[in-house]
Amino acid sequence: MAGPEPTTTSLSPRADRVAVCLALLALTAAVYAPTARFDFVNFDDADYVTGNRRVQEGLTLASLAWAFGSTHASNWHPLTWLSHMLDWMLYGSHAGGHHATSVALHLANTLLLLVALGRLTGLFWPSAFVAALFAVHPQHVESVAWISERKDVLSTFFGLLALTAYSSYARSLEWRRYITVGLAYALSLMSKPMWVTFPFLLLLLDCWPLGRLPYLTGCKTGARAWPVIREKIPLFALSFCSCAVTYWAQRKGGAITPVTALPIEARIENALTSYAAYLEKLLWPSGLACFYPFPRGSPGAAPAFAALAVVAAVTLLSLRARRRHPYLAAGWFWYLGMLVPVIGLVQVGSQAMADRYTYVPSVGIFLMIAWGAASLRAPRAPLWLTASAVTLALAALGWKQTGYWRDSETLLRRALAVTSENSFAHNNLGVALMNDGKLDEALAHYQESVRIDGDRFNPRFNLGRALARKGRLDEAVVEYHQAIRLKPDYADAYSELCAALARLLRGDEAVAACRKALEIDPEHAAAQNNLAVALAFGGDLDGARQAYGEAIRLNPDYYEARSNLGALDRAVPEGARRPALVSERLEQPDPGALPQGGVRGGLARGRAIEGPGSGLGAVVHRRARGQDAGTGPQGVTYTGTAPLRRRCAVARRLRVAFPILLAGSLYWRFEAAGPRPGTAAAAQPDDEASFRILVGLTDTKPTPWDGSLSVSPGEVARLESWRFDDGDRIEGTASWRLSTHPARVFGAPSAGFNPDRPVVCNGVVVTFRGLAP
Repeated sequence: MAGPEPTTTSLSPRADRVAVCLALLALTAAVYAPTARFDFVNFDDADYVTGNRRVQEGLTLASLAWAFGSTHASNWHPLTWLSHMLDWMLYGSHAGGHHATSVALHLANTLLLLVALGRLTGLFWPSAFVAALFAVHPQHVESVAWISERKDVLSTFFGLLALTAYSSYARSLEWRRYITVGLAYALSLMSKPMWVTFPFLLLLLDCWPLGRLPYLTGCKTGARAWPVIREKIPLFALSFCSCAVTYWAQRKGGAITPVTALPIEARIENALTSYAAYLEKLLWPSGLACFYPFPRGSPGAAPAFAALAVVAAVTLLSLRARRRHPYLAAGWFWYLGMLVPVIGLVQVGSQAMADRYTYVPSVGIFLMIAWGAASLRAPRAPLWLTASAVTLALAALGWKQTGYWRDSETLLRRALAVTSENSFAHNNLGVALMNDGKLDEALAHYQESVRIDGDRFNPRFNLGRALARKGRLDEAVVEYHQAIRLKPDYADAYSELCAALARLLRGDEAVAACRKALEIDPEHAAAQNNLAVALAFGGDLDGARQAYGEAIRLNPDYYEARSNLGALDRAVPEGARRPALVSERLEQPDPGALPQGGVRGGLARGRAIEGPGSGLGAVVHRRARGQDAGTGPQGVTYTGTAPLRRRCAVARRLRVAFPILLAGSLYWRFEAAGPRPGTAAAAQPDDEASFRILVGLTDTKPTPWDGSLSVSPGEVARLESWRFDDGDRIEGTASWRLSTHPARVFGAPSAGFNPDRPVVCNGVVVTFRGLAP
């Protein structure tokens, strides 16, 4: 029935099979064990997990309805959403747990592939070699180590279940088993529509190894073609429905590249070169990256013709050898056919190719290699040794490739190292760097991303955010408008434009921008928060309160909006008169409390200043212009919204006095700037003197947080310069002797805000006071 087969031992004793399975599991687990310590990455993980409120609700009736009714992320894959929801219930924001689920699914897929091929062919050892190559190949790391690609390992799990069930159905022809095939296939399509060519794959397997059709082996014992094809009609119907829903979801989400942007001839050229490139990386896995950009300019037709020659040659050779070696044609057409949905004829996204697309198609190439090796008339021992050496070598490369998925910065720097003119990698690396407070480096990567491809809206938007952080607001507004031009329904761009316009005191334009953002996305919490800030600038305090409340309703964990609303209510209770701005000269600090030499200025030890009727104040030291480094500070205290009293034009325009952050400009309240000179606390030089500050935020990353800095006892923590949008600097230093927390590593609020946990902000140890509930 299977036609001519390689000379090899049939199914091995049970003990051998168990030993091989355990070895496969152990080797695969070793390759992916480092992922237990890995983080999320800024490559779709926010859409799928870290920024998805629906996923974070867990498995509720509302979230179940959303999973089956949503096309979020331009896909319809409800089972993938359910998988992420379950993970969030189990692990929360601990990325290692999410990685563990993906690795577990990959281990299950490895065993399922071994079982399926063993049942289809009746040969254990070649099947085991295919499973080993599948388990450890470096090109599969992307599907396993990337949390957002859970859909790949999950859909493959159900797809291989369907394949295993079909191996039983093909021999018994029991409809009960066929129903199992259909159910498993439907679940696969509901996880990711990668297996839409599965009915064609089954027809291929009917030719070899099942022998139900004679087209590869020439076997005449098989059934007639029509009954075998007819039984696949329900599966073809499922495939067609999945294709239609997927196309609708991706078109609705704007993920499909129009023909005007990428012509048909360019797609065909890329498809041909991708077939050859995937094959090359399967056989020689080097230079793997998370994103492969389309080549800049036109490479001409030569690469496409060369790739076509390779594909045509392998196709002809496998067909010529189909009588004696039918596995070659079966494996090759498995590879070609399973790549069809993702080869780029219908272009989704901006990548030229992706390693994750080979997760299932590569099995065809592995099948050609394994059965080809088994057909060699060579002693068994050298074959086993060679197979073991190849597997171990690939496992070592897979382990190394896994390490690049440690975090966003490592992943994207690797992509830039092995690709050229990669606008996507520059943009996402900029995001990672800006989140880590490396603003200047992030700005450079955003600018490079825009230089490479100025027609992508994401780099334009992120460049605007970086410029706003730098205080270059007019330039930021230009970039936001460019992002909106490229994507008119971009709610985030309108929201950030509102924040920038508010800081430029263009209140009417700011309010209009935020209202447009909310028109596009009524559930945009950040837009509601920014709208509240703009309304407060214009004196519409009731409108500001309402917008803050709506932001909190949309996102109950939105601590920036809660802080802003609490500050507004304390500063100006409903019906109360507006408090006045006040200022007071600080006392001279204790000279012994400040570091000496080479340090510019210092933060005075003094009391918090209260604004009349506001209950709020701030102690801010500003080094006088022209003051030399190391000389005594001349501190001035300012309260109210403006960080520098001399910015009178700003102060006059502000209608209320409360500490908020307006899209990047920080306004602090120091409740205590350390013990007063002469007190018992001050006499203890090793006591920790920490600032307690109340911060209102409209941006999740307003300061360059340092989440990795360790501060040892006696070490001086330094506040570096803070640049405001008008070019002024707030500078200060202080000495903290940390006997209570020796060698402590201070984490960043981004990892999970904890108001009682000290953090390092611009090099200074600060302690947050609990924000208003």
